[in-house]
Amino acid sequence: MNLAADEFLSLSQDILGQGHRLRFQASGHSMSPVILHGAILEVEPRPGTEIRVGEVAFYRNPGGGLVAHRVVRKRFRRGRTIFLIKGDARSCQLEEVYSTQILGRVVRVEQHGCCRQLDRLPGRLMGKTLAYLSFGPPWLGRISYLLGNGWRLRLKARLGAWG
Repeated sequence: MNLAADEFLSLSQDILGQGHRLRFQASGHSMSPVILHGAILEVEPRPGTEIRVGEVAFYRNPGGGLVAHRVVRKRFRRGRTIFLIKGDARSCQLEEVYSTQILGRVVRVEQHGCCRQLDRLPGRLMGKTLAYLSFGPPWLGRISYLLGNGWRLRLKARLGAWG
């Protein structure tokens, strides 16, 4: 089912606001290589104040759209929680997001027949590492690619070439 952006926002807020999980197909390349275009994301309702560095927050951006990007820093300013959030792709810019904009966090990613639990220890460690690397020099981007799906995609390509 395809929904207009405002319908998706309303439906997402209703579902998560009632304490239920939300599943949808992601579009865009800003979270590549960890979340690819067409991946199925599962979002768990979570107040913004409980989101941690390294997690993928699902939030309303100032334009009214919904975005799933990684929390790379958490700050407090004048009694408010502010997150620095960005996509995993190196070209993404940092955004300041207030805790009130956050609807939940991505806990599961399904793509290429694989399922990755972001709320379990391996997923949390990967998230923390990617958050840390997001402020590093450009050559660290290669490491973040390898931590994502890079090694799987290259292996599939090589195996496919032999078959």
